[in-house]
Amino acid sequence: MRIEPGRYDVWPDFSLQVNTPLEFLAGSRYHLQGPNGSGKSSFLTRVLLPRLRSRTDIYVLYFEQQMRYQLPAIKAYASLLPPHRLIEKEADAVRYLLDDLLASVKQESRPVYVLMDESPQALVIRDFLSDKLPSACLVLSAHTELVPARPILFTPLSSILSEVSLP
Repeated sequence: MRIEPGRYDVWPDFSLQVNTPLEFLAGSRYHLQGPNGSGKSSFLTRVLLPRLRSRTDIYVLYFEQQMRYQLPAIKAYASLLPPHRLIEKEADAVRYLLDDLLASVKQESRPVYVLMDESPQALVIRDFLSDKLPSACLVLSAHTELVPARPILFTPLSSILSEVSLP
């Protein structure tokens, strides 16, 4: 997956200026770094995720920063489809989604992209991918480095523009 250089209007009053091509490769890890409000989450949800979702030849798993909004849908899905699983907390949902992804990959092998935005389950996700799906591409936004990863830097230039660059 490649994001070309250019200006990306992610909100009516906020844009990201990508200065160099960003290539997201299988088996690689990427760490979105920058201060709060610099556009890391917006990049995930408004630039990268729509491009990944438009493809039918890959698997995409996205862990929101506010996963509590995803929990009701995950609980319903897990209770209706076999194997039925009871989801009580976020950790259960994360494990269920990872197990479901692994089952899908075993059934039909495709490239895997996992996007993670400040997840409190980051270490669980990291360990699962390292152990079960080492060829997955992991793109994470986190304030601390959880995995050795290629940094992608988000630098605010003003209240309406951030620069996205490689070191």
